[in-house]
This record gives sequence, C-alpha cells and structure tokens, in this order.
Amino acid sequence: MATLYQKYRPRNFREVVSQNHIKITLQNEIENKQLANAYLFSGPRGTGKTTMARVFSKALNCQNRKSDESEPCGDCDSCQQITVGSSLDIIEIDAASHTGVDNVRENIIANARIASGGDRYKVFIIDEVHMLSASAFNALLKILEEPPKKVIFILATTEVHKLPTTIISRCQRFDFKRINIKDIIQKLEYIIGSEGIKAEEGVLAAIARQSDGHMRDAESLLGQILSVSGQDITKKHADLVMPHSNMAAVADLVDFLCKKDAGGAIYLVNKLVDEGTDLRQFNSDLIENLRRLMLAKVSAPLAEKFAQASEYDLAANLSLEKISTKELSEMIKVFMSAQNDLKTAFIAQLPLELAIINIVNAKSNLNFSATNFSVKKEQISEDSEQPAVRTKVDFQKVNDKWNEVLVKIKKYNHSLSFILRVCELRDRSGDLVLAFKYKFHQDRVDQGSIKEIMQKVFQEVYGTQLSFSTVLDESLAIANDIAPQPVFSSQPEVRTAVANEAPMENTEVSSEAQSEDAKPVLATEQPPVNETKEKQNLDNSNNDVDTILKMFGGKVVG
Repeated sequence: MATLYQKYRPRNFREVVSQNHIKITLQNEIENKQLANAYLFSGPRGTGKTTMARVFSKALNCQNRKSDESEPCGDCDSCQQITVGSSLDIIEIDAASHTGVDNVRENIIANARIASGGDRYKVFIIDEVHMLSASAFNALLKILEEPPKKVIFILATTEVHKLPTTIISRCQRFDFKRINIKDIIQKLEYIIGSEGIKAEEGVLAAIARQSDGHMRDAESLLGQILSVSGQDITKKHADLVMPHSNMAAVADLVDFLCKKDAGGAIYLVNKLVDEGTDLRQFNSDLIENLRRLMLAKVSAPLAEKFAQASEYDLAANLSLEKISTKELSEMIKVFMSAQNDLKTAFIAQLPLELAIINIVNAKSNLNFSATNFSVKKEQISEDSEQPAVRTKVDFQKVNDKWNEVLVKIKKYNHSLSFILRVCELRDRSGDLVLAFKYKFHQDRVDQGSIKEIMQKVFQEVYGTQLSFSTVLDESLAIANDIAPQPVFSSQPEVRTAVANEAPMENTEVSSEAQSEDAKPVLATEQPPVNETKEKQNLDNSNNDVDTILKMFGGKVVG
C-alpha cells in the first residue's frame, strides 16, 4: 500500500502546493518553447523539488498537450509511464549512491548520447547532486554546457552551497521555499476528504505546525496518526504521535508573566510536567506565540503574513496593552536560551523555572538574562550614589597642597605615598592628570580601592573630591631613580616632613592655621642641594647599618 505522500504526489502544475514563482516560470518556458539546457532546483527537504522535476518532464513529453498549453494531460502513454516510473526518456539518478566519476560517465554521459524517439525530450533528474565527487562534477561540466539535442538536465539539492560555482553558472536556478501553514492545512484537508476521514478541530493545524513547512513531513505525520486512530482522528490520537502541547497553557503562562506572578507561572510549568507535556514543544509553542504577539504589536499585517497562527491565538486573547514590544523581545531571548538548556537539563522543568524568575525579576529592576541576575548598568547609576561631578580643577591649589596629600595618604597606604611621589602633576585644560613612568604604578592608582583612598584624602585636604585621570609617560625623568621633590607646598613644616619621610602626626599644619602673610618658600631659601643629599645619604646609611646589626645581633667594633 502506497504511503500518503506517494499516493497524493502532484501529477501536474495545478496540484503543486505553493512555489508559484517557479511554476509560472516553467510553464511560460514550455509554452514559449524557450527551454534551458540545465535547471537547478534547490531548497529544504519536502518542498517539491523532485515532484516539480517530474511534472516538468511530463509536460515536455505529453503527447496530448497543445503547443500553447503547459499542463500535461496525465492520460497519454508518456504521462502514464512517467507517473509509474517506467519511462525510458526520464532517467532519475540518486547522486548519493552514485557519487563517482565512472557512474556519471556510464549513467549520464553515455545515455545522453542516445537520442530519444520522436519529439520527446530525454530528461536526467539528478537528486542530491551535491553528493557527487569533485571529479564527477568535472565530468558533468562539458555536457551541461553543450548537451545533445533534446536533452535536459534537472539537478536537485538541499545544500546548494556545496556545488561548484562552475556547475551553478551553467544552470537556470530555482530556489524552493518552505510551505506556509495555511497551504499545508488545505492539502491535508483534501487528503482526509478523499480518504473519507474525520479529524477533530485543531489536529491538522497541529500537524502543519509540527511539519515546519515541509509538505512530505506533514503527509507522513498524518499517515502515522491514521495508523493509530483509524477513520476518526482526535487530539488524543494525535498526542500519541506528536509531542503534546497545550496552547491555553501558553496563554496562561504569558498572563502570569505580565502579572509578575512567578509562583503561579512555576506552578503551571510543574503541573504540565506532571501531565506529561513535552516541555521543549511547549517552550517552542510559547516562543512562536510570543513572536506572533510581538509582530502584532509592530504591525497586524506582519503577524498575519509571517507568523504561524494557532488554534489559541495569543494576539487575539491577550490585551496588547499589557506588555510592551521590548518586554516581548526580551522574553523571547530568555526562552530561546532555555530551549537549548532543556535538551540537557537533569531536572526537566528547571530551565523554564529559571527563565520565569529572570523575567519576573527583570520587571523589578533586574536585567533580562538567561544566565545571571546582573543589575542593569543604567539602573545602578540611577539608584546608587552619583560620582562627583567633573569640574575644572584649581591646579595651583592642588600644587600647593600636594605634599600634605602625600603625608595624609601615608596613614592609609604607605606604598601609595611613594607611588604618588614619583608621579608628575599635569594640568590638561583644567583637568588634573597624574603622569607615571612605570605601567604598574599607573595600574595601581587606577584600582578602585586606591581611588577611594585618594578621594578620601582629597576630601580632607581640599574639602572636595577631585576628578583625575592617569597617563603613562616612559620619558618622564625621575631624579636619583626615586622621586623628584614634589611641588612644594606653602607649608615648610609639611615639606620637610615629606622630604625626610617622617611621620607628621604632630607637625601637620592646615591652611587655616597659617597667617595670611605666609608666603611659599622660594627655591633660593632651600638649603644647598648637595648638602641635603649628603645628609640624606648619611642618614640612610646609618639606618641600614643599625638594621643589619639588630637583625644579626652584632655591634660596631673599633
């Protein structure tokens, strides 16, 4: 007994479902006698490529067809032979099992040289042509470009990208599209009507959606259900063959999400698991309906034309005002990610539960994310304390009190004081810039914890926080490979303490405590540079000797 897709395979152009752009072109070529040497039919499986090739061949060789017509009669000997597959003029080759160059030479090239009888065309239908080897393609090139008279080649493939461009360029190419849901339903209704079968409402639509635009898959699925149900098809019978889904539950879940009711949504998912619902199919239906609802929000004609309709249309049963387009798009992203996790989840419902929590929490200032609960950056900036406003810096004031900054920073981080000593203060259009010779110094100052310390000290010294940036300048000169004397403050006591790196707990002098007549110490008032350096070196040397003696318990002899 023939299967449904074989029994109801189209026998003329009129019966071919969809693909009107291809049917019209081929019919016009037949009527105008403007045929190409080779045709390339490409597209998804089950969309009618081989069927179209057979109908085209039948129309070319139909004995009763008039010259200004394109439909084959289906009754003449030629049409009958092509229908049952016994015609010697129509040669079908499965390239998947005849991949070698020898097969091409024997089955195609040799047979092409044998002329057909009368006015008939010899048509070679090469299915799954992308499976041919490179040498086999090379053997085809010449005969495709200049075939014998009355010989036509039709190449069919699901993976046109695997064909050499030299083959594609020699063919007239037609791209087959997936068949829409309405056309599949109409064909299934025709089949069950012809077979005298009754189907419960919604079953054929479910089959059409499950076939995903492939007519052969839909017809095969209908045949499987018929083997279970007999002459009366019900949803229970269909659920035995197809993954079970509940479109009403899809609408209920979306309603729970709109109400931010995570508990109700999770309870619904677990209830579906107990009832044996396929969660992957349920999630797929959910994504499909959310997409339709999103398109309906954008434009109603879009939803009608490009989205699959269901027996329970969310766009019609859910108020569009309840949810925004942005929320819909984010929901779709989260559930699409959950679809992948459903394949490997050891707790079947866990990916959907996480997706629900993410979506509900996202409505409460959390970011839509299938993998984490990270807070949105823009919401952090709104809810947390705002950073100090970037204003112009009084560079002279910063310069004058920089040594005091160094002293105070020592209380919080001793090494930071040294790092800031070896930097250079720069004024860049009113912005404070700290220049460093070494990258690790710059990286240290750019750390968040270090910046907090610096801002705290800036608040103490300058009475406000300062915005600053850092730059790397490897040409920066540092005296004695340590630090140049920082810009001098107007406080001699503070400057001396910094120079000697002595604690300043009892010697700190604030700007308020100084007299109004106090003036910055000029460079000419400083002790001689050489004398200062010698004294510092002597003190450092004595300190080193004392440390060594204490470490090893020694003493100076002589």
